[in-house]
Amino acid sequence: MKISHKILYIALLVGGVGAAVALETFVFISAIAAHGWLKITLTAVAGLVFMLWLGVAMHEFGHLIFGKIGGMKFKSISFPFVKAVAVNGKIRLSFFAPKTYLGYTEMIPKAESDHVRAFALMAAGGPLGSLAALAISVLFLALAPFISHYPAIFFGTAAFLLYVIFLENAFPATVNGARTDGAQFYEITKGTDSGKVLAAVLAVQAGYREGYSPAAIPWNTDNLPVLPEDDPYFVLRLNAEYLRALDADDLPALKKAHLRLVDILPRLPEVYAEAVACDLFYDSLTFAPDPAFVEENAGRVLKHLAEEDDVGSCRIRAYYRYAMGDVAAALAEIEKGRSLAPAYAFPGIAEMELRLISRLENTISENTPPESTPSAN
Repeated sequence: MKISHKILYIALLVGGVGAAVALETFVFISAIAAHGWLKITLTAVAGLVFMLWLGVAMHEFGHLIFGKIGGMKFKSISFPFVKAVAVNGKIRLSFFAPKTYLGYTEMIPKAESDHVRAFALMAAGGPLGSLAALAISVLFLALAPFISHYPAIFFGTAAFLLYVIFLENAFPATVNGARTDGAQFYEITKGTDSGKVLAAVLAVQAGYREGYSPAAIPWNTDNLPVLPEDDPYFVLRLNAEYLRALDADDLPALKKAHLRLVDILPRLPEVYAEAVACDLFYDSLTFAPDPAFVEENAGRVLKHLAEEDDVGSCRIRAYYRYAMGDVAAALAEIEKGRSLAPAYAFPGIAEMELRLISRLENTISENTPPESTPSAN
């Protein structure tokens, strides 16, 4: 972030938080004078927790709503204690414990949509959702002289934190290795180098949606800007290159992409790291044998694959079960993968996945281990 941008950010942060705290303090003092400190304090604590949860939820639903308006397809949404994932045409709910991020929304472009416009709307939806939560909080504070102090305190106590959440997401910046929503909106609409790479990746994903496998989609990286490895969109481009090489059986390109993914894995934001670890896990079972990586990451990868549970997850689990000597489990994963393939969001990727699991099935039927699969311990 440029020095001038940092100064602007600090000014907006201090000014907005200062105004919110001043308004909250005025209402809080008035409420204590009328009702006593204990009841008001308990109301404030309960309201703070609830409004923070509501603020994160509204932020993620903002992404979801505006993404749908733009022509994106829902994949998953996460906010404190709730995760919803689209699996085989149904929504599956599970528990979500926030770690490095409070919430996350995954959507993919529909084949017929304007993917650049769709992504821009999705990116803008998060800050707009945060702004709506902030507006609710400020409205109740402003109405404090005319309504009961309890709802004013309950809905208004978190105003300063909701402002921080809004500003951090709306202001164009890179935080913990990931672009803020404001930065994504700016880059995709202004056509920066990062935005051009993102637009190209979105076009490739739209091709997957149309039923083209990765190797069938034109992908001329010579026309794309070269991004530094700390750019969040570097890994998106690398993943597209990896899938293309995997689909084309291009072993030199696969090994090159594999080595680059190994190098950047420790520095990736969590939102990308789990998926990349799964790809490296598969590589370590096949063309880049690494029993140590398999043993070290089996628990982490299998847990992530269970949450996704699609044809790609079945493919990786099938290769792992076979490598561990459990042929029956490997065949069961192959059959499950075939049953899940028709519902996969990207028909083009599903085509590639079916070919890869058929390869393993042929290997099993021939009763010979994959040439580069490590032996089970």
